[in-house]
Amino acid sequence: MYQFLLADINSSFTLALVFVLGLALVEILGSLVGLSLLNTLDDILPIDIDVDVDADVSGGTLSGVLGWLYLHQLPLLVWIILFLSSFGLAGLTLNYVSLSNGEWLLPSSVTHLGAVVFALLNARFLGRAIAKVFPKSQSSAVSKHGFKGLQARVTVGTATVGSPAEAVCTDQHGQKHYLMVQPLASNDSFPMGTEIVLLERHRKYWTASKLSELLNDHKG
Repeated sequence: MYQFLLADINSSFTLALVFVLGLALVEILGSLVGLSLLNTLDDILPIDIDVDVDADVSGGTLSGVLGWLYLHQLPLLVWIILFLSSFGLAGLTLNYVSLSNGEWLLPSSVTHLGAVVFALLNARFLGRAIAKVFPKSQSSAVSKHGFKGLQARVTVGTATVGSPAEAVCTDQHGQKHYLMVQPLASNDSFPMGTEIVLLERHRKYWTASKLSELLNDHKG
């Protein structure tokens, strides 16, 4: 068994599991001195992953992908452990089964791709169940409904009515949030880089107005 785990074909999978054990050991030792890597890792990140699980991922937006992977509801450390454990176990299992049944190995690229796909799916579906036990701390997070009036900037694409684009805003805690936006006016559009103000939240997007227009209205 040790020879199998240490074989070159399994190096990446074994290292993933060793890294998971290392994270668990650090968390145990940290808890003995009153420090928790579980919460610290989320606190030191410059970005608070606060996105909707129902976000549309067809456009490949960051918010949609993160939401689909359930990164918005799990502490980052838990998600990393779940992904790496799934990746390592899936890769070792594929190699073991292929050797046991036919004494031949699947191509390394196929094994790694299969392990990654399994890990992502496991992070999505098992992560949803784990989130009920280890919900992400929201001590410094702001409800998405509380974003009204915040300034944001379009980061991907051009937003028009009926075709939202991705934008980023920063809350009062300095945390960044990615969300979908579209103009309030049907004849308006927000190219990438446009500074906007969030007005009203809908199920999958926010309506917004250009910051420059609001400033001009205020001056007038």
